[in-house]
Parts: sequence; structure tokens; C-alpha cells
Amino acid sequence: MSDRFSRQRGLLRQTVVEQIHLTLAPEDFPSSFVEAMTCLGEQLGAMPHSKAKVPGGFQVQWGPSSQVNEDHSSLQVNYGANGIFLDGQEAGEPIDPVYEPAVSTLAACLVWSEILRRAEAYLPIEIPKISVSVNVRVNENSLYNNASQLKFTLDGHRVHQNIRDADDGTMHRRVLMRIDDDDPLVHELIKKLNVHLPEHTIEMRTPVLPLSLPPLKPDLHGHLSVVGAGGLGTWCLHTLVEGMKHAKTSDVRFLVFDKDLEIEEHNLNRQVIYGPEDVGSTKIAATRRWLEQRLPNAHIETAYELIDAMAHPVEEASDDGIDLDDLFEPSSETSEVEEDTLTVQ
Repeated sequence: MSDRFSRQRGLLRQTVVEQIHLTLAPEDFPSSFVEAMTCLGEQLGAMPHSKAKVPGGFQVQWGPSSQVNEDHSSLQVNYGANGIFLDGQEAGEPIDPVYEPAVSTLAACLVWSEILRRAEAYLPIEIPKISVSVNVRVNENSLYNNASQLKFTLDGHRVHQNIRDADDGTMHRRVLMRIDDDDPLVHELIKKLNVHLPEHTIEMRTPVLPLSLPPLKPDLHGHLSVVGAGGLGTWCLHTLVEGMKHAKTSDVRFLVFDKDLEIEEHNLNRQVIYGPEDVGSTKIAATRRWLEQRLPNAHIETAYELIDAMAHPVEEASDDGIDLDDLFEPSSETSEVEEDTLTVQ
């Protein structure tokens, strides 16, 4: 089942996520937190939040509170120089605006994680892959031909055939016909799959994340290398760039490495800087475009193509790319490969 949320379905009950109602009054919250909650909600595939509370939905409130909230559907959040608190504690002085996009994103992650937990959206175990197969047991002793010479089909459905021994002492063999992942029947059956932990109860949690952020200089400058523009790297870039917009001046050089040759649709729900228009592009090319659009006045130097002998022939690489060998001093020592060494390229 290949779509934007195909990977996420191995961790979450997507149908539950899509039915979560969230109440959040933007005027009561820092704008950075509202943006982070909205962005994460879109990434998860949840409905947009509303101002009016919906029966059976969740409500997020801002600020410290001296009273313990026993309402399962209500969450209190507050962040500041002392950290992020969902237990009603005072958070201290306001944080530097450069830090706020990152801190507000962490706060939104804690809130959304607790909402998903209370809504029982998390699966009790990770399911990396789901497939649907028809399993046929055959007795080769009744045939003049063996099973591998036969073609098994399901009318109206594309299948992938695999034959293996039953391994139960019967001498039978199993013919597995895996139905194509994009088959509508597979989609319908996967939607009906449920995994539950019997007698499991959901307890309310109020996570806290203490912080000790050093003071920042008004001028930001330096060199930033990001190895991997995926689920972690893109969020790092997203929060950093949003924070840099609040700096008085900035002069940061970016060096981004990623060997993925193509952005796929399932990347879009957790790799925040990419959109539908980037599907099919390399991650490093899309990252370069994204940086240039958001920091037009900053000095940005990006190495958006990593030449790798296993990915691109050197002669086909872009002139704008870099070769890792150029980053290191050549070694004076030479190594010889023995004649019986197996080299894989």
C-alpha cells in the first residue's frame, strides 16, 4: 500500500489519526507553537485544529497551572528558558526568538505524541511491512510434474508466486501467491487489520523536558554540515532556518549530504521541507532549492550533490557536485589488492 502514509501505518493506526479532533485557540498561544502544531498535524494526516471544542476531541491549553488536570482529553503546555512542561510548571523567562522554532517544535512533538497515545493511535508493535497472500498447500506425490512447473493465478488479480516446502513431515509444498500491493483488495484488507494489547489501559502522562540554552550572539555565522536530508536532517534544517530569520545578521554556509536519488511520496509525511512538487527530485537538489527560497539574504553555499562511485559514474556527475576525496589530504601510502580479493562495485 504505497502512499504518503505507507511507512507511518507501521507505527500508527492511520484511521484513528485522521479522526482526531483538536481544539487550539491560536490567540492564546505563541505563533511559533501554533505553526509547529499545524505543521506536525499536516505531517501526521490529522484534521486541522479548530477553536471550538468538539465532543470526544482533545483540547490544548497554554500556560502554567497550579491545578492537576485530570481530564483525559485536555493537555496543558508551557515552554520557556527552563524547558518544556506539560505538567503545569512555570517555564521561566521567554526564550530567544532564534531558539523558539526548535523549542516550539519539540513542544508540539510532546503534545502530539501524548494525544496519539491517549487516542490509542499507536500500534503496540512496529509493523514495517504488510502483504496479503493466498496460501495453497499441494501434494506433489499426486502429480507427474513438480509444483514449480505449474502457474497459479487469481482471476482479476496480479500475484507474485513463491513455492516452499511445508516442513511439517507431510512432504507437501506451499504455494504462496502474494497479491500486488496496489491491488484494491489489498488496500481494503489492510484497513481492516487491527493489533491490540489485551487488558491494556492508557494512563495520563505529563512529560517535561528541562532545557539550559546558552545565550546567543546577535550575529550568527559559521559552517553547518548536514549528513542525511531525511527524517532528522530536514527537521534540523527547518527549525534552524526558521530561527535564523530572527537573527540580526547571519552568514552560514551549508553543506548537505544525501545519497537518495529520488524523493518518493512516502517521504512527504516526515521529511518536512519537501512537497509534492519535489517527488522525483534528488533530496540534495530539493534541499538546495528550499534553502535558497527561505534565506535569500543570507550567504548560502551548498554542496547539493555527493559523488559516489556506487551511485553515479564520476563522468556523469554534475559540475556543482563534490567528490569526498577532495575533502581529505591524499595519503602517501598505497594499498595493494591481493589477487584473490573479491571487489564489489
